[in-house]
Amino acid sequence: MAGALFEGFTLGSLGWLDNLDGAYASALTRSREALERSRGTLSMMVAPQMPAIHLVTAAWALTCLGGRHATIGARILGASRNLLPSGHLLAPLERENLERATEFARSVLGDAAFEAAYAEGGGLTLGEATALLDGADAIRRRAES
Repeated sequence: MAGALFEGFTLGSLGWLDNLDGAYASALTRSREALERSRGTLSMMVAPQMPAIHLVTAAWALTCLGGRHATIGARILGASRNLLPSGHLLAPLERENLERATEFARSVLGDAAFEAAYAEGGGLTLGEATALLDGADAIRRRAES
């Protein structure tokens, strides 16, 4: 149980580093795995912000993969903001991750398309955002094969 918490944190950090290196497919895979690990009971008690943060990392990767992935990334960004625990103050690294993901999404989609997709994602539950991410990841894997 406790291992999942640390695996989630580690995989999420590696996904973030992959984004910085431009390895977006790897970042997407790692952030998805991190999201899975962060949804356990212990993880949610200790670090309830982690699923939302992993979604931001995944959204950044999706946006940089381009095409319809960028719109899905913007929707997931919209969802992530509302999935943070009430009163959670973003740590500097979390804030930087969100700012970069948002900046990339805006630059790829343009302001109007970004705002529309972001608003669409705003009401998604964690389960719905995860399903959206899973669908985007499946599309990416099919395209690579």
